[in-house]
Amino acid sequence: KKEEFYFSGPPVINGISPPSSLGSSEDESPSPKNTSRDFSPSSSEDELMGRISNDIGYISITESPAASPHPSMGNMGGFIPQQPLMVSWNAHFQQLREELAKSTNRDAQTKLYRSMANLANDFSLMAETYAKIIINEFNLPPAQKSIKPLLMGGEAGGLKFLAHGIMFKFTTQAFNGALQIEQAVKIAGHDIKSLNFFIGKNDFSVGFPLMTMVDYKGYRVLACSQLPIGGNTLRYGSENAGLTIHTKEDHQIDETMTRLGKRCNLAPNVILQHDKSHTLFTPLDLEAHRGYDSRPYVVDFSRLFPPTFYNRDTSPPEKN
Repeated sequence: KKEEFYFSGPPVINGISPPSSLGSSEDESPSPKNTSRDFSPSSSEDELMGRISNDIGYISITESPAASPHPSMGNMGGFIPQQPLMVSWNAHFQQLREELAKSTNRDAQTKLYRSMANLANDFSLMAETYAKIIINEFNLPPAQKSIKPLLMGGEAGGLKFLAHGIMFKFTTQAFNGALQIEQAVKIAGHDIKSLNFFIGKNDFSVGFPLMTMVDYKGYRVLACSQLPIGGNTLRYGSENAGLTIHTKEDHQIDETMTRLGKRCNLAPNVILQHDKSHTLFTPLDLEAHRGYDSRPYVVDFSRLFPPTFYNRDTSPPEKN
């Protein structure tokens, strides 16, 4: 039977409930239409581990008619999510990873892999359900949306929504049109590809979110598990395009990011700012946080691989 430890009651938004597999103790856990993931007791450890990585970076694509061009959303200030946080995806995901790092028993490891795979699968199913709601209600005024848009930083990430422990990033054009929707979609794709690459280099030393990407009706939504981080938890990198750079604030995080950067075959970047030298082995806007739960977390992976270049100046660049 599936382990029932990460969900308390099925939430309902706009009359739509999540997949029936969530919170169920039955073996009948339906898989998405476009993938097959049956984590049977006979599955080998290697097979389970391979599927877990695919689930964490799972891409869900539902064929549908082409979308119309994105309209402007206008000012969304003051709108906050109305749903209470009911699901702690991150707490259970990190707990499983920590138990897996400590375990030396093969049977116990296989059980943990299976639990992690089921968690990732259910996360993907729930994220797909609510991403479709967000997309279907895109043209509604913010006050009429079932899931309200958030007012928060990071314009390049698109519109932000929060529902049941999942942060949704709806890719849109940004910077007054300097970043076109086609480029924003590619950056979202880079985020999840880079996370999958980073997972392969990580040694359980830092945490990262569950993440899935949903393409539906011509739109793209990136869904991440909500992490216990905030504006005062950043210890490495920059959250404002380099205006403020954080290094040498947490010795453990500095050492870990240097080690992981070298594993990714990245050269160090030395940045001088206000007579202070910063050395980073990862992109400037890849952030490492010391979470409110004292765990280290890494977010914003899109620039780990080269993203699509965009010019903040809306006028065409001058030719030499």
